Amino acid sequence: MLYAVGKDELRPQMTGVFIEANGAVTMTATNGNVLAHCKVVEEFKVNRENNEIVTADILETIAKIIPDEKEIALWSNSRHQWMVMGDVELCARKLDERYPDWRNAVPKESNAVKIDRRNLLASINRMLLFTDKATALVKSEINLKSISLTADSYDFDHHGHERITLESESAITLQIDLNASQLKEALGHIEQELIMVEYSNPRKPIVLRYEDGFSLLVPLTLASNA
Repeated sequence: MLYAVGKDELRPQMTGVFIEANGAVTMTATNGNVLAHCKVVEEFKVNRENNEIVTADILETIAKIIPDEKEIALWSNSRHQWMVMGDVELCARKLDERYPDWRNAVPKESNAVKIDRRNLLASINRMLLFTDKATALVKSEINLKSISLTADSYDFDHHGHERITLESESAITLQIDLNASQLKEALGHIEQELIMVEYSNPRKPIVLRYEDGFSLLVPLTLASNA
């Protein structure tokens, strides 16, 4: 989740994780080019429906000092947030900003194919050896039964190409330019073996969907103009 948090201090609302406790508890993070969203599947108790932005620094501190199985209580007032984990209590100034409406970034209509996440991640790792270091551009082409990946490094005259077999057939053919480093990061934070890749056209984000959430990646051409 933290890999998608923004680092731009001019947009402080995106430097944290947006936690929504409205019946279900969900977490969302985005830096404008990548968006990660997941549902908290562990047992939880919501005393009051609320939405909070928790800064990445606080969450990183919690992750370092608290075991995974430790229960965490979170509450806040108008100015501060408290996180209590057993005998440990953290207090932080509340980030009083409006979080972007992340739901508008998710394409409403799309096609989808099923793919083995491990095979795609292994191929992206190899493609990174051939990408331009400044852009990490990998050209992706989704065909009927496969995804083709192509990368070129013009500085060193390197070229890489691979084809990955899909676990389901694609209804359309699509070419889309992606940042291989961002794609690697997103795939590396998913544990599920088979995932769905959702897509619609070259100028709209792709979605890597798994059981309890998804990651969204903006095409490189749009990200460069953002």
